[in-house]
Amino acid sequence: MKIAVTGETGFVGRHLVVRHVALDDEVRYLTRKVDGLPLPGIIRYIGDLCETKRIPAQGISELVKAWRHVSC
Repeated sequence: MKIAVTGETGFVGRHLVVRHVALDDEVRYLTRKVDGLPLPGIIRYIGDLCETKRIPAQGISELVKAWRHVSC
């Protein structure tokens, strides 16, 4: 399965990503943080949800919104 996650750096988002990687899913996520290296099997997009409004979604099976609110 291919999933896209927003809010990956938070508590819930991080656990979702780790779980889906363990299931051999392809994970994409959007983050504002440029430091750190993603885990194998994860595609990271650097940007702000308020500016980009998208993660390339071709072939995505699930979209997970793992954040409480956004102030744009």
